Amino acid sequence: MSQRGSPEGERLQPRHYLSIVQRRGWIVALAAIAAATSGFALSSRRAPTYVAQAKVFIGPGTDGAGDLASALNEITLSGEFLTSYAEAIKSRPLAGQVVSQEKLPFSPQALATRVSTVVVTNTRIIVVSVSDSDPERAQRTVNTLASDFVSSSAVEFGGKTGVLASVLEPALAPTSPVSPKPKRDAALLGFLGLFLGLGCAVLLEQIDDRILSRGDVELALGPLPILATIPEASGSRKRTLFFSENESSHVAESFRILRTNAQFFSVNEPLGRVLVTSPHGKDGKTTVAVNLAASLAASGLRTVLVEADLRRPCASTYFELPPAPGLSDVLVGRSELSEAIRATGVANLLLVPAGTVPPNPSELLGSKPMVSILDELAADGSVVVLDSPPALVVTDAAVLAAQTDEIVLVVRAGRTHRDGAREVKRLFERIGAPIVGVVINCARRGDAYGYPHRYYRYLRNDRARLPSEHESNGHVEPGTTSMPGKVPPLAPDHKGESVPPVAPALRAGPLARHRNR
Repeated sequence: MSQRGSPEGERLQPRHYLSIVQRRGWIVALAAIAAATSGFALSSRRAPTYVAQAKVFIGPGTDGAGDLASALNEITLSGEFLTSYAEAIKSRPLAGQVVSQEKLPFSPQALATRVSTVVVTNTRIIVVSVSDSDPERAQRTVNTLASDFVSSSAVEFGGKTGVLASVLEPALAPTSPVSPKPKRDAALLGFLGLFLGLGCAVLLEQIDDRILSRGDVELALGPLPILATIPEASGSRKRTLFFSENESSHVAESFRILRTNAQFFSVNEPLGRVLVTSPHGKDGKTTVAVNLAASLAASGLRTVLVEADLRRPCASTYFELPPAPGLSDVLVGRSELSEAIRATGVANLLLVPAGTVPPNPSELLGSKPMVSILDELAADGSVVVLDSPPALVVTDAAVLAAQTDEIVLVVRAGRTHRDGAREVKRLFERIGAPIVGVVINCARRGDAYGYPHRYYRYLRNDRARLPSEHESNGHVEPGTTSMPGKVPPLAPDHKGESVPPVAPALRAGPLARHRNR
């Protein structure tokens, strides 16, 4: 495969083959089942073939006793002698004699093709076999063939009859056919179909370069860390703030993992300006940016979400806020920054909406006022999260990347192509903008981190047995206080719900660890 855009190339490792089998196992299984079923059906429709066997012994004659020892020695030392006898049994004249005697419904040539002989190693025994669709006819034919051969098999040695043949063991009627064997044929073709299915799965993997799993991200982007895999939310819940909807959901926990890993891999201490982008539209970058900002705010960090997608803004709809006045209005001088900053109803989270859609977004985002706005928003130590347009569609993301500290690249499982992800990586590498990591959006549950599902199922069951939701047992959960018997203050949001602030010890912990690294 092509090695463009990655120094490591797309060399498939054993774990990648395992990932291919897990992802496209249905192709392998379908090929194996189809081959096995076809083999069984075709084998079952074939006419059965029976084989009857008789044994002929080549031994000394009764005359010429004086020369018997020398004749036997010559026979024992000469393998060609027994081979000649075996070939004589399959001769056409002898077959014609048997056809006439048994009144067989085929020609002598056909009978000769049904006869086979084998010389038993280190013996003077020849095994004669005849195959036929009728077991009794096969028995009669081989016995007649052996008898006719014995009656005409005297061989002269030095003018004396030194060797004769005899029927050692006449044939019995076979009770089971030697072919077909439907089960055996099905098993053999099933194994063949299995390998054929594996080949088809690998071939499809080469043709279809969509990112479907973590292994595909490793193939496309090499050493870039995977910050989180966001499972696909059930139903059609678009533009959802998962922390407000259900903070104990699988998706909310995945955004907590994203928050933790983004802080850990951050080039700044603490986290500074974060640009969230994707190769193309509909990859879920805005959902990731909004929920990452909400997750950072839930951890106690003052966070500002900037809707920097001035072309197709939608971040404000997550909070049911109007888009104007906003960023574009501040950039052109129609509004002050203080007028554009909105409270979202989520504690510690502010929003700067996109504002009025301008005719020149790239120029506005690359202007000096934009630099001043970002400096002002980050002046008090706030984390600034920017939701930008797709990186391969317009140049806005590249313009914003020069003003941010790190970039989070969002790819959507089943939609984003590896070539597109590699192109984004090369784009930011050319301008010297660091990609802190990758987020796989809409991942299948099996590809996402497995422990949140089991943990939160346990947590939901365990909460039913807790005497108090905020009662401390020595372990402090996010959103609670370490002081037993006291309920933390709640900040109402725009829907009348509330978001509990994080305990001070938890809020200071990650940042203190970050500063001491």
